[in-house]
Amino acid sequence: GLEGRAMTSSCYLPPAVAALVASGVELGHANDRFFSRTNSKHSSGAVGILTDGVIDRTAFYEQAAVFALVPHKNRALFQPESSSSTQSAPPS
Repeated sequence: GLEGRAMTSSCYLPPAVAALVASGVELGHANDRFFSRTNSKHSSGAVGILTDGVIDRTAFYEQAAVFALVPHKNRALFQPESSSSTQSAPPS
């Protein structure tokens, strides 16, 4: 069937937070330790902390969700062609 895929943006974590995560600490707990927060993964999350609230968790995931729906919104563009196995370049 038709499948849509997308991903969120990414950025580097502060080295101390990255080290905690690499040692097995869950990101939310690492942020709480490093930034002296409580339960940040259920509020601003890493994205809110690192952008000082410029990007919130909703905005962070919103674009990826919309892009994942592109093949469903434009089904005719994503259906396999029965007579040819070549694909044309995406619109610019």
